[in-house]
Amino acid sequence: GQAQIKYPNEGEWRDVKVGEKIPPGSTVFTGMDTTTILTIEGVGVVEIAPFTEVKIDQSGIEQATLNKELFNDIKINKGEIEVNIERGVFTAPILDVHTPNATTSVRGTHFWVSYKDNQTIAGVYEGKVVLKTTDGKVKEIAPNGDQPGVMVVSQNLSPLKLVIGGAALMTIVGGVILIMKRKFSAKRLNKKKR
Repeated sequence: GQAQIKYPNEGEWRDVKVGEKIPPGSTVFTGMDTTTILTIEGVGVVEIAPFTEVKIDQSGIEQATLNKELFNDIKINKGEIEVNIERGVFTAPILDVHTPNATTSVRGTHFWVSYKDNQTIAGVYEGKVVLKTTDGKVKEIAPNGDQPGVMVVSQNLSPLKLVIGGAALMTIVGGVILIMKRKFSAKRLNKKKR
């Protein structure tokens, strides 16, 4: 398959080339049957699953160095990534993975994060991650024996979206009732005329 990249401040997508350095602020999209491997030099690798869109932010992959102190940010707009960070001594998190409703912070570990249908799923094969939801709740995730540790975060709808959704539903139901009432009235009139 083929991965696409959109550079910062550009509106066009172009093909990703093997070995290409990805500047901070770039967005990467993988198509069907495409898996893309990003290497963060001296830190680890990020595997981007098919039909996934991620944005590389802040210091980004291009500027990661062997000192393992630079911060990297990956934002998942949709899809799934798997991250394998080298084990070692880290004085600060070296990578945050963001979705619209959670942030996963890591040091040295092997884990995955997916975002689909307003739901974040984070799982840890090895090591630990800290997951923070947008409402401020913090939870540590670690494997449970031989099984990966998993956490699911569902995005709650805002009151405004609930009101709009409720109004739309009421309009649809009202329209269906009105149509059914008219059909019933028309059938009654036809029967009376006979």
